[in-house]
Amino acid sequence: SEDRAFQEVIDLYRGKTPLVSALHLYQEVSREGKLGEDAVYSVQRKAELPIFEGLYSGFINISQDGDGMLRRTVLSRSFEGKLYHSLAFETYRLLDKSNLQNWYARNPELNRSYLLNYCGPDRTFSRLSAISLLGQESGEPGGTLKDKIVLIGPVFKASKDFHATPFDTYGGIISRMAGVEIHATVLENLMGNRFYAQASSWLTWLSFLVLGALAFFLTFYHWNARKQLAIFFSVWALGGALSLTIFLIFRVYLPPAFPLLSSLILFGALFITQKITARQGLRVEMGQLGAHGIQMLDIFCGRYEITRREKEFLPLLARQLSNPELAAKLFVSINTVKTHVASIYKKTGVNSREELAEMLSELQKPS
Repeated sequence: SEDRAFQEVIDLYRGKTPLVSALHLYQEVSREGKLGEDAVYSVQRKAELPIFEGLYSGFINISQDGDGMLRRTVLSRSFEGKLYHSLAFETYRLLDKSNLQNWYARNPELNRSYLLNYCGPDRTFSRLSAISLLGQESGEPGGTLKDKIVLIGPVFKASKDFHATPFDTYGGIISRMAGVEIHATVLENLMGNRFYAQASSWLTWLSFLVLGALAFFLTFYHWNARKQLAIFFSVWALGGALSLTIFLIFRVYLPPAFPLLSSLILFGALFITQKITARQGLRVEMGQLGAHGIQMLDIFCGRYEITRREKEFLPLLARQLSNPELAAKLFVSINTVKTHVASIYKKTGVNSREELAEMLSELQKPS
């Protein structure tokens, strides 16, 4: 008699709506290697779950955003007692293809679907009746269970997504069974693939490496001060387009900041690496040629794309002549001097005559 009320619900729903035991889902996940048996036994032991029809009851955690859409590949939530459990996303989404000991009616229509799990504080439902659950004597879904997926199990007090399920009145006080209720749209979105899944780590890293390889090629194939910014924004735009394409086709989104962060990290590393290797490569090249004087200057100008006119300024800048002195020596205006000096600074990455002189002197040292 203790379980008669719950059995009425079972008989009423069997064959009409999907009916799943949460433990069966955990067993299914365990077989897939997503949740170890130790975790299942830990749930049984710490939660002191009762036995019904020879099986321990379990529970399922489902986290959703405010619009009812799921944006996680693993459904998990902590609850009172500091136990953490999760259900593999694919296992839950493919329930209609699973054989869960006939507890699940293979019905894709979820307008009146409920997920029931037996768990009571004292193994009894003495105050629970089918009418109190369904809200109507006709047996049609309504009342407490209307448009809900109901799991009768542990209370998720710390979760904003769940709350205890009221089941009956006793002595004028609304009693609450230790359980949770979840809107049916969550399961419907899962089964209908209407969800946004977070990209897995391997996909994120693969996309990162693809952008990195492209940035590496473009940077060293066309590296100079005038093209750095264009390359940066090109890779950034490509990363954004890649993220959008993956989202539209596979409904999987990469972290929103992924294109920008990847571009910043890649170009920061490439910029430093390029500056170091360019300086060392130029020094080695000059050392191999035994470069001195004019020959060294030619190699330097070729490496940094210094024009023939700008080349005339280098020896004088290395001697740290001022702008008026340069104008007098080369018979040009002050504005012309400023223009060429600024161009040389930009191409070589220096900010002063002292740095330029130091750069030229270092190149003459043996590597």
